Amino acid sequence: MGAVDGSDDLAWFSSTGPRMGDGGLKPELTAPGVDVLAARSQYASEGSGYYQTMSGTSMATPHVAGAAALLAGTHPDWTGQQLKDALISTTARTPRYTPYAAGSGRLDIAAAVRNTVFATGSVYGGYRSFSAPAGEKSQKTVTYTNTGSSPVTLHLSVQPSAGTSPDVFSLSAPSVTVPANGTADVTLTTSFDAVQTGTSVSGQILATDDAGTTVAHTIIGAYKDYEHYDLKVTARDRSGRPLAGSEVQVTDGKSWNTMVIGADGTGTLTLTPGNYTV
Repeated sequence: MGAVDGSDDLAWFSSTGPRMGDGGLKPELTAPGVDVLAARSQYASEGSGYYQTMSGTSMATPHVAGAAALLAGTHPDWTGQQLKDALISTTARTPRYTPYAAGSGRLDIAAAVRNTVFATGSVYGGYRSFSAPAGEKSQKTVTYTNTGSSPVTLHLSVQPSAGTSPDVFSLSAPSVTVPANGTADVTLTTSFDAVQTGTSVSGQILATDDAGTTVAHTIIGAYKDYEHYDLKVTARDRSGRPLAGSEVQVTDGKSWNTMVIGADGTGTLTLTPGNYTV
C-alpha cells in the first residue's frame, strides 16, 4: 500500500516496487497519507491537544482498514480475498503513475460499495531469468464477479504503462458476459520475448460497460532478470588450508565489490558481464 496527498500525488515517502526477490507488483493501491488530521493519544510526545496532523503510510493504512471494514459490513459473506479484490479493482485510477509506483490507484470506498462488478485486483505475470527460452509465456486467470441481479457484458482492453511494449500482455477474449450473481474468467498471457532483460513491465486491464464507463480494473506486471553470472573464488594459504573469513576485492575499474571467503575457503559474487580484476 502506498500514500498520496489530497491531489492524488504520490508521497515522497511512499514505498514503491518492484517487490524484492521476485519483482512482484507493489503497492497494490494507495490511500490518503499526507497531512492527515487524526486523534492524538494522550501519551504521544509529539504535538498537543486532542488532534494532530501527521504524514506517512501509517496514516494511509487506517483508511484501507476502515474501508475493508465498511465493505465487509455491506457484504458479510465475502472472503478476505474478495474484499481485497473489490478494493483494488474499484480505485480512482491515477494513470500518470505505473502500478509499480501507485498500484491500481487511490482507494475509493464509495465505488467499492456501490459497484456490483469487481475483478481480480492484481495479476502478476511472473519472474523469468534472462536466459528464459524463446517463446516463454505465462498464463494467469482474471476473474470478474457480478453481484447484481442482471447479467453484465464487459469490454476488456489492456493499457500498458509507459515503456511497456503492447506485445507483452494479451487477453483470451475482448469481452466477457458475467451472469447475475456469478463469475466469468479470462486468461492473461504474458510474452517474455517482448520484455527486455533487467526490466519490469506493467499495465492495467480495463473493463468497461456498454456505456463506456470503466467499472473495474486490474493491475498487471512481469519482470525479466538482468544478465548476470556467478564468479566463484577459492582461497587457500600456502599449506592448502581455507582462508576462511578473509576478504577478496573484485573490481571492473569503476566499482568495487567485496567477497567474503566462507569456512570452506570459497566465496561467490554475482556479476554482470565484463572484465574484472580479483
